[in-house]
Amino acid sequence: MGEAKSAPLEILEETRKNLHEIIKDYDLNNVFNYDETGLYWDLEPSKTIMQNPLSGKKKSKKHVTLLLTCNATGTEKLKPLFIHTYQNSQILRGKKERFTS
Repeated sequence: MGEAKSAPLEILEETRKNLHEIIKDYDLNNVFNYDETGLYWDLEPSKTIMQNPLSGKKKSKKHVTLLLTCNATGTEKLKPLFIHTYQNSQILRGKKERFTS
């Protein structure tokens, strides 16, 4: 909900026009968009089939972030980028960075 509120609707049309102006000289196969989403991999259901809330269970906060990317035509989808929760994770320790600034 926080991300939805970050885009003021009053300037949406103007922003779209600006974006179209920026990408007009590019092949749409070379224009990419990405979005991130959280994956709560250890989260149990909050309701049963009967739609009753489950009691006595604390919600797990174990999650990772996935970055999903594809081009404007949808013909090329990059492999999801896995972003671990912890800055210095045991799993990622000693791994080389894949991207440079």
